[in-house]
Amino acid sequence: MATQVQESASPKDFRVKERDEFRTLNDRLAAYIEAVKNLKGHNLTLETEITVLQSEISTAAEKVREVYEEELTATQALLEETEEEKKKQLDLADTFGMENEELKRRHVQLASLCRAMQCHSPLFLAKSSVQTRWRKIKRVIVEI
Repeated sequence: MATQVQESASPKDFRVKERDEFRTLNDRLAAYIEAVKNLKGHNLTLETEITVLQSEISTAAEKVREVYEEELTATQALLEETEEEKKKQLDLADTFGMENEELKRRHVQLASLCRAMQCHSPLFLAKSSVQTRWRKIKRVIVEI
C-alpha cells in the first residue's frame, strides 16, 4: 500500500506541481501580454509625438525656405540695381575722362598762347621793367 500511496500521491503531486507551473507560466504570459499592450500604447503616443514634431519641423523649414527665397530675390534685385548703377558711373567716368582730356588740350593751347602774348605785350614788358626797378630799389635800401 505504501507503494500505492506513493504512486497515487505522486500523480497528484505531479498534477499540483504541473498546475502551479501552468499558473506561473500563465501569469508570466499575462504579464508579457500586459507589457506588450503598454508598449503598443507607448509606441502610439511616440508615433503621435513624432508626427507632430515632423509637422512642426516641416512648417519651420518651409518658413525658413520662404524667408531665404525672399532674401535671395531682394539680394539679386539689389545686385542688378548695383550693376546698372556701376555701368552708369563707368559711362559717366568715361565722359568726364574725355572732357578732362579735351580741357587739358585746350589748357595747353591757351597757356602757350598766353605765353606768346606775354612776351610781346607792352604790359608784360612794362611789368618786367617795374620788377627790375623794384629789385634795384630793394638792394639800395638794404645797403643803406
